[in-house]
Amino acid sequence: MNLLTVDDLSVDLAGVPVLREVGFTMAHGEALGVVGESGSGKSITLRALARLLPDSARQTGTITFDGKDVSKLRGAALREFRRHEVSFVFQDPRSAINPIQRIGDFLLESVRDAGEDVSAVRTQSLQLLRRMGIDDAERRMTQYPFELSGGLLQRVMIASGLLPRPKLLLADEPTTALDVTTQSDVLALADELRREQDTALIFVTHDIDLALAICDRVLVLYAGRVLEISPSQAAVSHPYTKGLLDSRPPIDTRLDRLPSIEGTPIAAAEAGSGCPFVFRCPVALPQCRDSLPDLVEHGPTLVRCHLVEASRG
Repeated sequence: MNLLTVDDLSVDLAGVPVLREVGFTMAHGEALGVVGESGSGKSITLRALARLLPDSARQTGTITFDGKDVSKLRGAALREFRRHEVSFVFQDPRSAINPIQRIGDFLLESVRDAGEDVSAVRTQSLQLLRRMGIDDAERRMTQYPFELSGGLLQRVMIASGLLPRPKLLLADEPTTALDVTTQSDVLALADELRREQDTALIFVTHDIDLALAICDRVLVLYAGRVLEISPSQAAVSHPYTKGLLDSRPPIDTRLDRLPSIEGTPIAAAEAGSGCPFVFRCPVALPQCRDSLPDLVEHGPTLVRCHLVEASRG
């Protein structure tokens, strides 16, 4: 049985569509990267999975987690879901951690509420902080968030997500506060820890290289729709995914100008009846303007593209 099944998920905020018919599945322990330009719906997808959307949001479709319908969780069941089954690593740790709460209190807060052995979990917290590359972990536990750099605080945030040994870790651009020289080290440590715990991961990022490096599959979002879901080692099929890959700066070649995808990203509310990428696509077909293709199998990949359909005959 899949750990997570998302079927036909659509979200409107203040009457404005931001996600449309998003669907995918995840196995236990699997890592899924979610990529796309700003405004594509990556963070909204994660918040919908964790039931963190505002009350004014209108959500349709189903999210089934470990056999449970997430939309029907209430009260103690919802708290238990967020405490032990799903953890969220936010993009900005300074806005996610109480500024007047010590780091140790932040890490142990949910444990105290659940009546668990605080001393045992404190020992686990110290071990996690050390493994995340935080020196003098005992002293860090007594400090306040403002006393830590952004990079250290993000490491604390990642450690807090792994501490309850969740079945699924939702990471919303967790390396934003880290400089490029430490990103790979921190992600490698986090990936090692989650594999030890058999924790599944949904990793949201703008950096498709990072997603390909640490994830089993990559899901590509554009204008609130899934355009492609591909194994990390497979050849991509959708022109948008190819554009993202081609836009990566080479490390061994000097270029006068970096390649980029022409045009400006659109929001889900701006998309018409056809493919949302049609006006930026270098290989668009006439039917791309009028109709949206289904998400179909193309080898090991799921892709939503008329060009792929045409190539299949």
